[in-house]
Amino acid sequence: CMVRLSNALPDLFAKNTVVVFTHCSFRSKCLYDAKKLPFAPLPEASMFYMENSIFAPDPKAITSKERDTYRAEWDRSMREMRRMSERVAKLGDASTLILGEVRQNREKLKAALCDMRLRMGQLQQAHEQIDEVEEAMKAASAEESQFADFTTTRTVKETKMVEVDHHNTICGTCRHVCHDRCGLDEIKERGNPLFKHCVAFKRNENCTRCPGKCSFTDHFHDNKVFVEEERTLDVVLEDIKFRYDAAVQQRDEAQAKIVDLASARQAVEDSIAALVARLEDNCRTIRTHCPRFNLAAELR
Repeated sequence: CMVRLSNALPDLFAKNTVVVFTHCSFRSKCLYDAKKLPFAPLPEASMFYMENSIFAPDPKAITSKERDTYRAEWDRSMREMRRMSERVAKLGDASTLILGEVRQNREKLKAALCDMRLRMGQLQQAHEQIDEVEEAMKAASAEESQFADFTTTRTVKETKMVEVDHHNTICGTCRHVCHDRCGLDEIKERGNPLFKHCVAFKRNENCTRCPGKCSFTDHFHDNKVFVEEERTLDVVLEDIKFRYDAAVQQRDEAQAKIVDLASARQAVEDSIAALVARLEDNCRTIRTHCPRFNLAAELR
């Protein structure tokens, strides 16, 4: 108890400390280790010894021999009291304002510790949220890779017109060469009645060779033929593309959220650093006045 008391008191009070040992007339009879006293080692002038055994027995049971002994002890105690009064009179004043400053710093220390616990909880929460979002981003990235191949190829046949060095009778509706190397003089206008003299018509109104048996009005001459070609097309698989786009969006959103959470975490870490600086400053101030103050116990 005395150790805790001395540790909590400023060293300023060391010069004004007076210790009274009871139930012992002399230092040699004192069983308490003076090294354990507050602000030890104290000067011998600040330590006093008194025998208080007179207060223990029943006065009616005291013998005359014991009465002489108690009287001698009482007289010595009174001399110690006078010596202590003289010692106290010689001690200078000690301002108690320093106690208020130490108390204020202890209160600030406790407030900072409370705030620190809150910030540490926020930091832990930020770490957990970032871990959770990072896992979501990994899952989204995995799906992005899985559905990245959302196109396939398909071969189609296309019919196109190719230039040749002679004119042919062509059906514009069926896109068909009804008479290759037509023997008629080239007819410039479409649907000319002269087409009925083409071999494909055999003087009839309708063509005998085009798939639709179309009228001569649908035919014309041109230096072209129809050629069928194969072409490879890239085809988007819409269901796979939908899942790919969703995965990309989820990944981008997760990345943006991680940036925001990292910024929030940095803000918490900065506030913790500021609190640590406050704690260190309070501890230094307390230790300046109370070098033996138990900061470890205060910080628990």
